[in-house]
Amino acid sequence: MRFVIENHRYLMTMIPVLTLFFFAGCGPKYDEDQILDPLKLVQKFDANASNQDPAEFVEIELHPVVHNTQIKEKASGATIDIRFQAYIVVPKTSEKTMKKTISNRRFSLIEDVKEVVRQSDMRILSNPKLVLLKLKLVDKLREELGDEVRDVVFAEFSIVST
Repeated sequence: MRFVIENHRYLMTMIPVLTLFFFAGCGPKYDEDQILDPLKLVQKFDANASNQDPAEFVEIELHPVVHNTQIKEKASGATIDIRFQAYIVVPKTSEKTMKKTISNRRFSLIEDVKEVVRQSDMRILSNPKLVLLKLKLVDKLREELGDEVRDVVFAEFSIVST
């Protein structure tokens, strides 16, 4: 009886070891040089570098003048002056066509931007990175200009309560 119990313990410890040994060769094979070299890792990770490379995009000014928009805060009733200069970010490949489209629709685009700013509340306008405002502006500008619009950038953005 003692022999059976000892063999049982032996088998119970060897099953996981054999399982690990059996499945150790499965899975993808990696080149050790690529695992250790960070530059090779980055090159492998970023298959579409042109979609993320800042050198592939350009900022186009919506209007050369700094805009001044006033909104009335609902909670306190104060008037808030917002000054900003907006640019859109588009791929370099569509820069010429986008500049032409913007010059043709410049005033309607500026009014669209001002409308989005006026409809925003202080929570959206006081965000340091202006994330929600930019999302709303990108959506509005994509309606007018198409999916080429990737982002909105502010050269100057200030809020003054009067």
